[in-house]
Amino acid sequence: MKDFDNNIEITPIGFMFNDVKLLNTFTIEQLKCISNIRKNLFQKIPSLREKINKNSKYFGFKVDKNKDSIYIYLQNKKMIMDIDISKEYKNWFIKRGFTIKERDNYQQKAGWITGIIFNYDCNKSDEIEEVMMAVLSNDLSSL
Repeated sequence: MKDFDNNIEITPIGFMFNDVKLLNTFTIEQLKCISNIRKNLFQKIPSLREKINKNSKYFGFKVDKNKDSIYIYLQNKKMIMDIDISKEYKNWFIKRGFTIKERDNYQQKAGWITGIIFNYDCNKSDEIEEVMMAVLSNDLSSL
């Protein structure tokens, strides 16, 4: 793990719950949910890389040296995902019960779907992992 000011670049092994820097930034509830998603992604995509911004409280995901493809922002009562996928896939999320509140940020202006909301109970973790896998592996055919 490398620490660059407020950004932490995570090695393929990922973070541990005894990492004081992360426990001071995120709650156990937040870490448990994101940890389950991360664990499954790392098993399927060994070249997965992520970074954490402790100020903005987000996790960024990419494969190898590619550009970031996914950001998950951890807020008090919910998580918000911005994902580098065409807006034509917006209905994929809506049909699965996700709420989308488009955000006015750089990613939205670059054509990403932004503002996908889900809760820490991770009741939609299968769908979240499915779309993350599709984007990270650059294969949207399963969607």
